[in-house]
Amino acid sequence: MIDLSISKILRIRANRLLLLLFLILINTNTKAQQNIKTQQDIYYTASDTTLMMSSKYFGFQRKIFLELPPLYKENDQHSYDVIYVFDAQDKPYFDMVNGLTPFINMHYEQRFIVVGICSPQEGNYSRQDDFLPSPKTKSADKFYDGHCGHADSLSLFIKNELMPYIDTHYRTTGHTLGIGHSLGASFILESMVDHELFTDYIAFSPNMAFDGNRVAKELEQYNYSGIKGYRFLFLSDAGEERVKGWESWKPAREELYQYYRSHPLPNFIVLTRKSYSEFNHMSCYPIALHDAMTSYFQYRDSIDQFLSKENYKVHIELKIDNPKDEVYITGNQEALGNWNPREVKMKKVSDTVRSIDLELHYPALFKFTRGNWDTEGYIMNDSNEGQNLRIESPKQSNYKYVLDNWVDRY
Repeated sequence: MIDLSISKILRIRANRLLLLLFLILINTNTKAQQNIKTQQDIYYTASDTTLMMSSKYFGFQRKIFLELPPLYKENDQHSYDVIYVFDAQDKPYFDMVNGLTPFINMHYEQRFIVVGICSPQEGNYSRQDDFLPSPKTKSADKFYDGHCGHADSLSLFIKNELMPYIDTHYRTTGHTLGIGHSLGASFILESMVDHELFTDYIAFSPNMAFDGNRVAKELEQYNYSGIKGYRFLFLSDAGEERVKGWESWKPAREELYQYYRSHPLPNFIVLTRKSYSEFNHMSCYPIALHDAMTSYFQYRDSIDQFLSKENYKVHIELKIDNPKDEVYITGNQEALGNWNPREVKMKKVSDTVRSIDLELHYPALFKFTRGNWDTEGYIMNDSNEGQNLRIESPKQSNYKYVLDNWVDRY
């Protein structure tokens, strides 16, 4: 009897101990989950926003999609190119640009803000009204049942209202890329001729035959020599001319292509033409987008070697941990030591801050060292670890970086 009682007592104690351990595990797991929930964000995802913008050029609000790159807030010394995508009311156009970019070139995935411009789709007003200009011929007005005439207003909305909004609310470089398909492509080409709307253009399967081959003729008469800076221009066509009703598109396009073959463009314009005859008007888009963006990234890399004629005054600070460290800045021009890691020394402001004032040509590419390449510095919140820092926005003049660590001290 005595042994049985002791056995029961031991079993009861064991069960209580197991229950206590179980409750402790549950409590620990709950606290861990609560700690995660209290964090602001544990995922490095892009930030997307939908805007409804009023305009003095239209009697309705324009829907705008906006996608910021991952770590936009954390990388507060970075400025970004802006890609403007048309026909964003059909969301796949906008989503494909966002989705393809990081897979084509990892170096550039953090360098773009993507803006999607939507066109209304209703009986009284449609994308044709947005993209087509007021016709010069009577036949053009009948071709789209009178849906045309607002292209100039759309250009002015983008130039005078949308772009200033983006530039004042976000950190932008001044480089802009317009991407359009079909009539959206026709629009961006005319916006180049009439408004110099973007710095670079990608036009997929544009209708150049509208209004008596109007787009083709305007591009032939365009003053390419008057372009300021460098320009990327991508034109493509698909197999639509094989479909009944689309035959008129081909002659206008071939007329323009012949013009380009016989009239070489200035060397500061990178023109690429591609045909996708095995694809139709819609199915060519993702294939052509991949090719166009690949070429565009190569172009953006190549123009880094051409520095601006103007120079810009900048103040650069670096926060460090070790008060004994001497810090140097080195980069792609004389003021930065032409990549000599010990040429340009930064001033000691305090135990933890080094600074320098410079006059730089843009784009300025640079890194920090302690005097040689074995001591290169990695910058906190720089998602492209080990790559060049860059300054190219005239809007900003003060830059403050925080050292993550030196490569030899990892």
